[in-house]
Amino acid sequence: MRLTFATLIALAVALLLAGCDSTEPTPRGTLQGVVLAEGSPLAGVIVEVSGPRTDQVTTDEAGRYAFQELPSGAYVVSIRNVPSDAAFPATSRAAAVPEGGAITVDFQGNFIRTAAIVGTVTSREQGLPGISVRLEGTESRTTQTDSEGEFRFSAMRAGSYTVEISGFPASVNFPTPRTEVELATGQTHVATFEGIPELTASVVIRSVQRRTSAGTLEGVDPDDVRGRIEVNVAIDRGLDRPDSLLVLLGGQVVGRQSFQESGGVELSAATTQELSFPVNTAAFDEETGVPRFLNGQRTLTVRLATREGGSSASSASTPLTLRNQDTFMGRVEPGVGPVLGDDGETWVGGDLVVDVLPVIYSPGRDVSTVQLELRRSGGAQVARQSLAGSPPFRFVLSPGATDVSSLSGYQTPRGAIDQLRVIAAAYSQGGPVGGLPVVVGDSLRVDQVAPEATSFEFPAQGSQATCCSQNWVGATFPFALAIGESEDSGVGGVTFRVHAGDATLTNSQLLARTPVEVGAELAETGSNAAYRAVVVLSDALSNERVVALQPTSANPLSNERGGIFGVDRTPPLATLVDAADALGMREINPASGSAWVLTAVDERSGIAGTPFRTVVERYAPQLGTEPVCIFPVSGPCSPSPDGFIRDLPDSGDGYFRLTTRALDRGGNHSEPVVAWVLRDPTPPELLSLQVPSSVSAGEEMTVTGQARDNIDLFYGQAAIRFGDPGSPAGILPFAAPEFLGEPFSGALVPEASFQLRMPVVVGLEVVNSSGAPSGAVDLATQITGSAVDAAGARGTRVAAIPGSPEFEARSFRVQDRGASGGVARWELEASGPVVCGPGLAGTGEGPCPESAAESITLSARASGAAGEFERPFTTVHMLALMPDGAAVWLGSSSTGEMVQDGTGVQGRVWRWSFEWTPDPRIPAGAQRLIAVGVDAHGAALRSSDLTSVEVVTGGG
Repeated sequence: MRLTFATLIALAVALLLAGCDSTEPTPRGTLQGVVLAEGSPLAGVIVEVSGPRTDQVTTDEAGRYAFQELPSGAYVVSIRNVPSDAAFPATSRAAAVPEGGAITVDFQGNFIRTAAIVGTVTSREQGLPGISVRLEGTESRTTQTDSEGEFRFSAMRAGSYTVEISGFPASVNFPTPRTEVELATGQTHVATFEGIPELTASVVIRSVQRRTSAGTLEGVDPDDVRGRIEVNVAIDRGLDRPDSLLVLLGGQVVGRQSFQESGGVELSAATTQELSFPVNTAAFDEETGVPRFLNGQRTLTVRLATREGGSSASSASTPLTLRNQDTFMGRVEPGVGPVLGDDGETWVGGDLVVDVLPVIYSPGRDVSTVQLELRRSGGAQVARQSLAGSPPFRFVLSPGATDVSSLSGYQTPRGAIDQLRVIAAAYSQGGPVGGLPVVVGDSLRVDQVAPEATSFEFPAQGSQATCCSQNWVGATFPFALAIGESEDSGVGGVTFRVHAGDATLTNSQLLARTPVEVGAELAETGSNAAYRAVVVLSDALSNERVVALQPTSANPLSNERGGIFGVDRTPPLATLVDAADALGMREINPASGSAWVLTAVDERSGIAGTPFRTVVERYAPQLGTEPVCIFPVSGPCSPSPDGFIRDLPDSGDGYFRLTTRALDRGGNHSEPVVAWVLRDPTPPELLSLQVPSSVSAGEEMTVTGQARDNIDLFYGQAAIRFGDPGSPAGILPFAAPEFLGEPFSGALVPEASFQLRMPVVVGLEVVNSSGAPSGAVDLATQITGSAVDAAGARGTRVAAIPGSPEFEARSFRVQDRGASGGVARWELEASGPVVCGPGLAGTGEGPCPESAAESITLSARASGAAGEFERPFTTVHMLALMPDGAAVWLGSSSTGEMVQDGTGVQGRVWRWSFEWTPDPRIPAGAQRLIAVGVDAHGAALRSSDLTSVEVVTGGG
């Protein structure tokens, strides 16, 4: 069934009408609750209900309310008349009153705490800390003032309050220690408590004194106060807390003392404190000369400030009459300086500019004339000057003046001082200024005198000087050597500069030129009369003296302005004379009476009268690690004047080294000529020779030796002896020597050991005159060790080769080795006939002759059967045979290359090449060179001697 909207309306009306006609009683109930703010009950709040019945009640002291016998149903409960600083989440709430029952509706709120009370507790504008502050009223609180005397109550409710202070010092009275406050929401109220202290501190002026020249104190007449005084003050703090004390003269602060602060004085609580203040009544402005206090009566006041009484808690005063003498002050501005002198004192020079200012204490007076003097302390007047006009008075005492104010030629004596004094002055109102003289500049040291030099002349060439002769100056000559000893009795700090130029120039023209320090800064000249020079001597204050170069007996040329000279910048050339009876650059064991003979050439100033500066030194182990000076025979071992011939000492073994330079008249040195002589007739010793206990043919073995020489060892060598001592095979080395020393170096090696690695060659065959193997094989029998000294002498020792009786070696003939291994021909060739070398132990110096190559190629050639001959040797050694029969190993080659493969028994050729540069073991002259080929089994084949090569040394 479906009901329409009209039907529903009709049914509702019917129901209502039916109810109105009912006679049954209405059900009843109770609505109750409590109104609280922060848990505290609120009384007098009006509570209203609206619904089936409207009503209102007021909360009681407990904040409670109740509505009895309310018809049941839905109600709205509201509150009003709540405190203005109370806030509730809601002031109206819905409630349903049940039949025959009760419902409780509570309202919970909070107070608004946005008000505050702040304040201060002070006395004499100073905060009092630690004072108790109590708050009573709507709320109750307590606090204390902080270090500044401030307090604060925050987050408070509005309402009526009483603020009261307590616990303040008994010496402070408060007209009212309490105040009433009506506080609104959000309001900040300021409460101020100003106390009035009961002051107990006091200050008095005990005395005014002055200190005498003896250092004692005496009283001051208050009607005649002058200069510096001392004000003595006594303070009795009582119960107060002093802050500071001021001393004033004529209203100006002249003394100050703080208490109980950093740097201040802590006053005792039980005693009187006495303080003393120095006061300069004659003080003035050092820039203007204006006095701080004019003469006349002035009040001296002391003023004590305390925490309780403020800035004027206590004070005391007394009148004083100032009677200072008018005076003067000065400022000195030297033209040069001040500078620190050699004596450690301060000096000034140039014009002395002195600004003098009157210091006038007498009111209404001014100065019109002043006279100033410079006087040596305790001595005579130096200069004076008078000026008239108005201050400031500027005095100029100048070395250029021609009157009594001149300082020309004046110098304060060492150890003394000068003073600037005002010695006379007059007022423009008439009458002289009293109290004079007055020092306005003290402890002055004045220097207007230039330094002096004992001479300015070239030194005479000789044992003490390399320059100068006949008015010539060399490239390296320092002009400072021409200046004699300088003297300055004033500020000191002497410096100099030399100016040089054309001999016709005046001193002024020379001074306009750039200073020179050495001869090389001047152009070279064709004569010794081209230039003249002056020296300018200056002290630390720029006092200058100009001195012209003077002639001497050794350098006599001059013109009307002084000495003149020429410049030679080109050094001479010095060499040893190449003659049969003269020593060369390196000589070994020359004949007795030998000498070095020198020659020198100079194309400008000429060779010096004593042409060389020479040193001869001897080196020998018995003399120690440093050389001994042979020439000069006395004094320091430094180059000394010498002639063209220097004899070699006839006695003494060792090295003798000549170092000499040629000298021209200007003092230019040639490049050094260094020549050596070794005198060593004694051969070295081979003290020991050690060989292995067993060896294998074709392998390597190690040989060691210990050598000694009386002067200097050169190298150690090991070689193998083949056959009997008379065998043509001889003794041959197969490894490089070990060099033990470096002859003619000055680094002597008298003892040394050596260790060599060398192949074990068991047999040696020598070719016949046609270059074919001879078929005779000499077996190795001994190891020969050699020690060679720098003079080329040899000391030897032999040792047997282990296993030598069992050695076997085949001939290299074709019939013994067949076509593949037999050698048809073995020979040595050279690429050139002449090669340059240093000579034995380096005795040949100088560049190689143009005809001599610096190195040549030695080529060993082995020929054999064409198409079959295989390389016969693993290594080929190149050796030189010395005149004494010893062999010198030159080098080796392990690279054999086939250079020909033609036809016949010598159709295939193998070649081993070696680039040879002679070393200091090879003497100059014709050489005997051989090639020794060694196969893998230690068999060797020696070539015929190659005699077409000559070694030449530098110089031919």
